[in-house]
Amino acid sequence: MATHHRSYRPQNVGPWSRFVRMVLAIGVAVALAGPLPRTAVASAADAATAGRLGGTRASFAAAFGPPVVENTVNGAIYDVPGFGLVLAQFQQQEKGKVAPDERATVVTLRSPRPEGTPATTPDNHDWTIDQAFQVAARFLPTDVILEGPATATPAPVDAARQGIERSCASDALAAAFPNEPGQGACQIAFLMPTPVTVSYVTLVLGDDDDPAAGANSCDDVQTWGEATGGRMESALATLADVATIDEHDPNAVAQLRDLATRFTALSTAQSAAAVPRAARQANAQLVAAFDGFAGAIAAAATGLETGDQDTLAKAVADLDAARVLFDAANALVLSVLQRCGLTG
Repeated sequence: MATHHRSYRPQNVGPWSRFVRMVLAIGVAVALAGPLPRTAVASAADAATAGRLGGTRASFAAAFGPPVVENTVNGAIYDVPGFGLVLAQFQQQEKGKVAPDERATVVTLRSPRPEGTPATTPDNHDWTIDQAFQVAARFLPTDVILEGPATATPAPVDAARQGIERSCASDALAAAFPNEPGQGACQIAFLMPTPVTVSYVTLVLGDDDDPAAGANSCDDVQTWGEATGGRMESALATLADVATIDEHDPNAVAQLRDLATRFTALSTAQSAAAVPRAARQANAQLVAAFDGFAGAIAAAATGLETGDQDTLAKAVADLDAARVLFDAANALVLSVLQRCGLTG
């Protein structure tokens, strides 16, 4: 697997141009259809989750070095050889702050494809399905048990978009999150630009299809999916508007702030929606993506207003992180629709 590095440090050349190029690169096929208590865990569970799903921020830093980007909305991005991106989202203990003992509840991995390539555009750096399962195993707890085959023979799904979803379970996750109802359950979702290649792998704590919780997890998924798809389309349209803004226009700052407000409104609407049990994780991921876009665009407005090139460069990095969340949310939405029989 080829090594693929990039730097998120502020650069001296054209941050606004990089911001616009990043916006233009965002494109996914949209599928239309309170922090938990802190708990001490056994050292065995810590060892099984270190630098993996369920691991602490400190364990990720020990495994991969300090994050190149870290904030409470988008999570932490690590520069890992062989990956286009490794993003971990942690369970917040205190709003607006990060702590070394917070644990990863979502891990998103991107193949070593070029940074600006849309997630649904095939690229020869993407993983095969077998490789994607190996990648998933690298970032799941060492004691994980996968439900269903880890093979290169996916079940038929929507010809226009492909996806694989698998449930998994881990005693280490159960020990690390004793108050989580899934009792060590986890999910794996692939975003697939072709029927045989994978651009993104998303690992999520919990299993929204837990049989013990009842047989109605898919109730109202179609209604939720249609409303969610509409908001995702609105998000793409808003990003297209961002790309048209001229930094030299005296109204640019006000326009950017208005567009950031649109994303805040999308986040509010998605948060307030009635969410079927099967879609809880996908919904939460999408809310985080909308919040990430809002924050990045607002930061770009501040950078333009003050002429702060470092702030603009940081906005580029935050926009990329929000794009990852958006792509990961799309993968989870598709896996929910597939599981509930609304694709293919």
